[in-house]
Amino acid sequence: MKAYDAIFILPAHLDSDGVAAAMQRVRDEIGKLGGQTQEPEGMGKKAFARPMKKQDAGHYVKLRFNLDPEKVAPLRGRIKLIEDVFRVQILQGGQPVPGKRDAGERTPVAGAEKEEAADG
Repeated sequence: MKAYDAIFILPAHLDSDGVAAAMQRVRDEIGKLGGQTQEPEGMGKKAFARPMKKQDAGHYVKLRFNLDPEKVAPLRGRIKLIEDVFRVQILQGGQPVPGKRDAGERTPVAGAEKEEAADG
């Protein structure tokens, strides 16, 4: 089994009980596929940058779970059937964030070479 992090966006009209019920359905689906979940972590209600499907905000929830890699695709299909899940993004745990550089890596600034040549 591999570790995964998932970010769920739930509709803004749900109250805290509705959010908990939706996340319990997600956890049940992961359990049916033989996975293990941690407690979901609410990230709060946030506004979208632009309206999506006539909605302008949603509840964000983070969930960590372990699941066999070949069962992730069936899980995505099952999650699509849960009406209270607006969007989901599943990432493999421990994976580096794309586009991030190492702290020690430097990117040269355009024109810096010309200035050094003029100084020396």
